[in-house]
Amino acid sequence: MTAPPLTLAEELLLLAHDPARGRPLHHARYLRWGLAGAALAELEQAGRIAEEFPAGAVDLLGPARERFAAAAAAGFPDHRGRLLGALVSATGLDRTVLPGRDHRTARRAMKRLAQEIWAARAVERAVRADKSTADGS
Repeated sequence: MTAPPLTLAEELLLLAHDPARGRPLHHARYLRWGLAGAALAELEQAGRIAEEFPAGAVDLLGPARERFAAAAAAGFPDHRGRLLGALVSATGLDRTVLPGRDHRTARRAMKRLAQEIWAARAVERAVRADKSTADGS
């Protein structure tokens, strides 16, 4: 079975780390900007966004939120949904994307997923460390 090609963000992430030790070769904050730019470039390349939106541009946020809300309501039944739910929780977006008391169960499920999935655990630790540094702790 052939592996799918790497995304730009994946390639950048791999290039930015020492292959022997797995440590960053450059400042992590700069890499964050690079990863965000790579994600935007992938979306542009796929024709989903443009630097300047023409009249009648497609609303991507609405459908993305609708898919996410449906996945949350169904208990994150597929792998991609579980990964996305875990990352949304790990980055602290859970209360923004699913606000209010009605979504407590889904947010708890996302928090559990964030603790189970190694990538989300790493993101959560990084966010926590970044917050403590920003607070001056």
